[in-house]
Amino acid sequence: MFLDLGMGELVAIAVLAAVLLGPEKVPEMARKAGRVIGFLRGVANNATDQIKAELGPEIADLHLEDLNVADLKPKNLVARALPDDVPSEVASLRAQLDAMQADVSRLRAETGKLVEDGK
Repeated sequence: MFLDLGMGELVAIAVLAAVLLGPEKVPEMARKAGRVIGFLRGVANNATDQIKAELGPEIADLHLEDLNVADLKPKNLVARALPDDVPSEVASLRAQLDAMQADVSRLRAETGKLVEDGK
């Protein structure tokens, strides 16, 4: 359901609206709310279409949920756009960087020992 509202919540909102606004204004407000929701959906759809057009055909299966900021997983969107062999290349580079980091740590330790011994 829209905005994760269940039927009970919608009924409660309708009853509250009828009490606060009066029964004659509720249909008018419901129409306005429907127009606003329709407008917002149109804006969201246009934004999604624009993003798809800008990113190109590689991201043809883009969904608005992929851009959800709450998930904070833009790497998933990027990973879908990359060729299939890129993850293996990234793993290879990561292994090389780890080996280099180990070498740097070893050299720092050896250099520290030489400095201490020279004092």
